[in-house]
Amino acid sequence: MTDPVDELLHEEGARWRAEQPPAPRPDVTRWRNRRWLTVAVAAGVVLIAAGGVHAITRPAESVPFGVAEDSSLVVREGAEVEATGRITGTPMRFCAPAATSAINAGTCRFSVPVTGLDTAPDGVVRLRGVWKAGVLEVRQRLDPLPDPVRDWGTPCAPPAGGWRSGQADGKELHSYVLDQHPEQFRRPWASFPDGQNGVDVLVVEVVAGDVQAAGRELKSRYDGNLCVVDAAGKPSLKDQKGIRDAVFEPLQAIMRDQANGVYGLGGTDTVQVDLVMLTPALAERFERISPALELRPWLRPVR
Repeated sequence: MTDPVDELLHEEGARWRAEQPPAPRPDVTRWRNRRWLTVAVAAGVVLIAAGGVHAITRPAESVPFGVAEDSSLVVREGAEVEATGRITGTPMRFCAPAATSAINAGTCRFSVPVTGLDTAPDGVVRLRGVWKAGVLEVRQRLDPLPDPVRDWGTPCAPPAGGWRSGQADGKELHSYVLDQHPEQFRRPWASFPDGQNGVDVLVVEVVAGDVQAAGRELKSRYDGNLCVVDAAGKPSLKDQKGIRDAVFEPLQAIMRDQANGVYGLGGTDTVQVDLVMLTPALAERFERISPALELRPWLRPVR
């Protein structure tokens, strides 16, 4: 029987490399709560909409993770650690926030065993304890931390008369940016100058060439709200694809073994790796792959 994880990796890897056709425009009021894809190598975390190419969140500045520069995320024997998740099963297991596919719905495939709890807490909980012999010995039960606040602002002043409401067809802009000139642009994203439920403005970052000329070309292909900004020195779409292509095969090999605990990939200028915990052995493997990895372990040492 074919390994379902391997099938998912194969399918998502193919999707990553493939060109994505436009899809129906999404409900922008739902973007704030989108989660990362599980067991997927996404070509950036984006929604490609008929009204434009919109990122789920504003791209955050990322610093490539290098274990040699910062080993503070590595979990070693006897370390005090912390994570937020749900408790399930008997004996109890602490579940990482990994999405599940239809194949594994309702399961907790990425987790660690816990001791020190008399009863399983309901809902999401933050636990702090000591990592010993492959078990989290719980010492404290804490309230979950608040979600980080995202910046949905628009880096352009509104035009005369203000931003317009309504939808626009972004097929031509999508083709021009992603298909014809990936070396000149970064992936467009949606901003909200009036808050989450207000009008949306499509932001396009130009990394090469004349910004004003690029803006005129884009406006000729898109009649909606458009903000064109100078992003010289940042990686282009072509650069980002090169980063992903370079690490796909070794990351796929790590993900294929569920014991390694890697449950999600994403990112833009870096490849973000979501995993249960960063062990010393995994740290060495990731360090050999690329400095463009941004490791995001769920269970991590308390600083």
